[in-house]
Amino acid sequence: MIEDSELLSLGRTDLIAFLEVRPGVALEMMGVLCQRLRRTTELVEDAVFLDLPQRLARRLIWMADSQAPAESGIIRLTISQEELGFIAGASRESTNRELRRWQSRGWVELGYGAIDIHDLEALQDFASTGED
Repeated sequence: MIEDSELLSLGRTDLIAFLEVRPGVALEMMGVLCQRLRRTTELVEDAVFLDLPQRLARRLIWMADSQAPAESGIIRLTISQEELGFIAGASRESTNRELRRWQSRGWVELGYGAIDIHDLEALQDFASTGED
């Protein structure tokens, strides 16, 4: 998702001086960096060892983790199939084919620029086993 942003820049010297007087911030930064490294490692492992359907399921689950479900239990992800395919390393056509298969099973519902997850548990089972 693309949003307007305001960015600030802090030079290396200023950053080091800041961290020297606030070591707690340095520890927080290390935690964030470690988390990002773990996430990057996971993405590389997925790309090497998993087929497209499992990669797509894992990306949907990852995005769903940051969304609160509606009262109905449905989780709405505002993302296009093209964007999801890019994240999973697949074409829009391949992504669409798999999502339509899941839609026929009742796991997801496709909308314009959105994917509603109806059965997160089924996606989680599929992502871990690769079996429908």
